[in-house]
Amino acid sequence: MEKIVIIEDEKILRENIATFLNMENYETFVAEDGEKGVSLVKEMNPDLVICDISMPVMDGYEVFTKLKEDSNTEMIPFIFTTAKTQKWEIRKGMELGVDDYLTKPFSFDELINSVKARIDKQNRIIKNTEENYQLMIENSLTGIFIMQDGRFVFANSKFLEIIGCSLSEVVGEKLSDIIADKECSLNIDAKACLNVRKKFCKEFVIKNKLGKKVFVEVYGGPIRFKNKLSFFGTLLDITERKMLDKTINDTMILAEAEERIRFAADLHDELGPLLFSIMLHVDLINKKTAGNKEIEELAKNLDELISTAIRTSKEIASNLTPSILEDFGLSTAIKKRIDHIMSFQDVNIKFNSSIGAIRLDKIIEITFYRIACELINNTIKHANAKNIELKLFIEKNKLLMCYVDDGEGFSLEKLNGRGMGLKNIEGRIKSINGHSEIESEIGKGVKVSISVEIDRS
Repeated sequence: MEKIVIIEDEKILRENIATFLNMENYETFVAEDGEKGVSLVKEMNPDLVICDISMPVMDGYEVFTKLKEDSNTEMIPFIFTTAKTQKWEIRKGMELGVDDYLTKPFSFDELINSVKARIDKQNRIIKNTEENYQLMIENSLTGIFIMQDGRFVFANSKFLEIIGCSLSEVVGEKLSDIIADKECSLNIDAKACLNVRKKFCKEFVIKNKLGKKVFVEVYGGPIRFKNKLSFFGTLLDITERKMLDKTINDTMILAEAEERIRFAADLHDELGPLLFSIMLHVDLINKKTAGNKEIEELAKNLDELISTAIRTSKEIASNLTPSILEDFGLSTAIKKRIDHIMSFQDVNIKFNSSIGAIRLDKIIEITFYRIACELINNTIKHANAKNIELKLFIEKNKLLMCYVDDGEGFSLEKLNGRGMGLKNIEGRIKSINGHSEIESEIGKGVKVSISVEIDRS
């Protein structure tokens, strides 16, 4: 039943118009002045407005203008009624964009014919718009879906293609029922989005019903669909983009590793011999000036500095390219690095690894090794910790690292000096499509959990 709002200050005419329209099965709502009429239209969102021009408080022209300024009411058809017959009055209404004009007194047939014509025209416009919109959605290269109470009520062809399902398999189902990835948090995020009435944009990794891993970007927010609060979302397959990003990132990591190897080789082959040669010359000077206490003391100090420089260059070379990582794998490389750190740092590091000699993807091994080193260095530099615990293990198809220290901790909102190190770690793990969680409070240390999917085939 179509709804019509009647705004008319003459009571008898207002009631008569309502009666005539009720006889034709229209639902009517009435207001005696323009101000109340505007409020009523915004409240009822009718299919048509019939409004007198000459009224107290707010005239018909002002009513029309206010409703057209509101995006929620601007498309509602509008009929003016007036006792005025001047052409300029009619022309003014038409210039404003009014749909029709009835001059008082008008007959029952004139009223009904005008109302039917306006509503029929609006219905045709709505139908054509819906058909065009439906066609646009169906032909969209982006997946589009609508959920109510956590279940799908609509999905377009592209969405079905991405998740590998038919429409009958989707409508009425939850996301967890139609994708293989039970850990996907899209359901939770959609629910949270509706609770706070805000939009969100987030990337997810899902496994569709065919078992294929798909990287998707979801943009969504709350809408009213069929008079019910719903979640409207778009699903974009970004797998190719992610694969390209991975290729670029892997190339950069390998290039960095090769550059580290080259630099380490230069340290070993160029700087090392040079420092050793200087040490020999210092020894020679020391022998030539035997008995000169002042020169002997200077030579001794210089010899110690050169020895320190040689040890430091070897350590830098080892850190730049730990050959043990390539030869024996991640677990052994981390263990050796920890043993070395504990030999000269006042910190206890407990390392537990269940992966043994299992070899992983080279990029993952390099990334996890760098992260472990950066976490330990971050703690030593900033946390004043006495104990560090590092666990490395495989669970199902994921490599996990859990890092805990008993240092000073920090506020996640105020990272200060630790912020850059943690951002580097987050950047590294994100570059291999991994996941990281950082927990910390002042005085309670820090906990970092890192995971990434691995191929164990």
